[in-house]
This record gives sequence, structure tokens and C-alpha cells, in this order.
Amino acid sequence: MTGDICGGTLISPTVILTAAHCIYGSKAEDFRVSVGMYDKRQRRAPGVQRRKPSSLIVHPKYDSTIFMSDVGLMILNKTIKITNNVRPICLWNDDSDPNLTRVAGTNAMAVGFGLVDNHTRTDDLQEVRLPILAHKECYLSNRRFFGKYLRPGDNFCAGYNNGTTTCNGDSGGSLSVEKDGRWFIRGIVSFGMSKIVEFEGKNTSLCHPNQYSLFTDVANYMDWIVENTSDISFRN
Repeated sequence: MTGDICGGTLISPTVILTAAHCIYGSKAEDFRVSVGMYDKRQRRAPGVQRRKPSSLIVHPKYDSTIFMSDVGLMILNKTIKITNNVRPICLWNDDSDPNLTRVAGTNAMAVGFGLVDNHTRTDDLQEVRLPILAHKECYLSNRRFFGKYLRPGDNFCAGYNNGTTTCNGDSGGSLSVEKDGRWFIRGIVSFGMSKIVEFEGKNTSLCHPNQYSLFTDVANYMDWIVENTSDISFRN
């Protein structure tokens, strides 16, 4: 995880996959990465590994105005030790599926330290199952918003419109699908519709709990990810 700002996913012993908007315009020395952390109150607990990034890589087509190509990499200065509790996730190993014909309707897993019920902070790592939605269902739920930001092949939406969603602080984390007992990353938490709420004494723009969230489609960026991750030479 990339501190309190964003999440991230270990994809090799030296690389964290995250959202471009989490690292865009920043320097590597601005970040500290904690891997294997389940409780922010125990950042130095046994099993937690802390590293500094040596470089940041933002996708060259990233557009911060519409969150297009919202994918980035953090290259670590020291290898992560693989243990029973810390392992790289499997990279998506099927061909790109821009119409989501093979995954629409699948319950995927999102994890993070983002805001929880009533926009409150949490110290405990959260997980939630979110269904991946067909593009049409997503679009019809809010034509004005998703008509502008939903781009099949670049991103997709998942979640519920009943208050169960990803929120501020979850950005950059994974949306993963289980296949044959292994977890594969299919999405990166990107962004969603926001609303103005009172947060810690002031009005703040935070996630809208009754709207679906958008995720960068990892399948579309596999070639770029592999090309920029030196210790990955093929798809899992």
C-alpha cells in the first residue's frame, strides 16, 4: 500500500501497480510503501515490509482531466521478501476483453484502507465483493456521468448503488477475480462520482456511496505493464 494516500498491488518483488493519479506530478521520494500491513496502528508489526520507491512510471497517455489510462508503477529500491503473507498477485492472463463478455456479473474483490460507512476513517484493511457490471448497465445507471467517463477497453465499472462501494483512499488498489484458486488483478480502483459532505468539520468532495465506481481495465494495459516490469517476462 502507498501510505495513507492510495493503495497499490504487488505484482513482482520490485514493482507496485497503482493508479496514475496517485503518483502523477509527484516524486519517488514523496512516498513510502508498506506491504503486508493489515492495521495502520501497527505499521511496524512483524510481517510488514517497508520500502522506498526509486522511481515512478505514469502511463504516457494518462489524462488527468478524464482519468484516461489511469495506470502507473512504483519501482522499489529494495526487493520485497516473498512470504506466506506477502505475495505478488497474478497478472491477468486472458486476452483483452473490452466488452467484458467473460467477466460481467463476476463478483470481484476490492481491498483498501479507504473511507467506510458515513465517510469515516478506518485503521483496519477492508475488503468487499463487488460485481463487475456490463457497460450498458453502468451507462444506464447515470447517463450524464458515465456517458462522459466510461470508456470500454480503458475502464469499466463495478459495485452496488446501495452504499457499498470503494471510496477516497482506496484509489490504486486492486479489483481481483478468483480463477482456479488463484487471484488475478483485473481492475485498478480509479474514481467515481462524488458528493459534497461534511467531513472532519468542513465540506469536502468525497465518494458517492450510491453510485458505481470506475476501475482501470488491467487487461488493456498488460503489454505496457510487462514492458515496464523488468522481473516479469511473461503473463502468469
